[in-house]
Amino acid sequence: MNGIDIIQIPQDDTATGAANEGGAADAANTQNGNGLEDRINFERDLVNICVNVNANEQVKVSPPEEDGACEDCFSVLDSTQIGRLLSIVDATSIGAYCDRLLSTPNSCPETDNVFFALQDVPGITGAQITDILGCLIDMHLIDEICG
Repeated sequence: MNGIDIIQIPQDDTATGAANEGGAADAANTQNGNGLEDRINFERDLVNICVNVNANEQVKVSPPEEDGACEDCFSVLDSTQIGRLLSIVDATSIGAYCDRLLSTPNSCPETDNVFFALQDVPGITGAQITDILGCLIDMHLIDEICG
């Protein structure tokens, strides 16, 4: 057709000469339906992508996990102890009890309520109570134990 052998890559300038035969340099484009308006506008069409290559260490910072954190304070209890605690504090789940603790102001009476509820759980140990209260204090859900 245009003198280009598509089976073999041309080794000289015969391919470019054959492509431009019979007219201006744009003839090859216009025969395929591409006019001058289809050319790449180097100022508008190209996107520059910059890569930040340096020795800075990239560290992904995750937000603190607040969901379940209060519930984790009660993980030292077994299912029987949790059931008894829920009946004492009149809550449907540890999550609901934590929601209640979040919505009440930190005060000595609230801390005492939590402490007395834990003391009433059958089979609970002093170490379990200390762990739960310490965790809740660290999370600022209750005040430090009041006198």
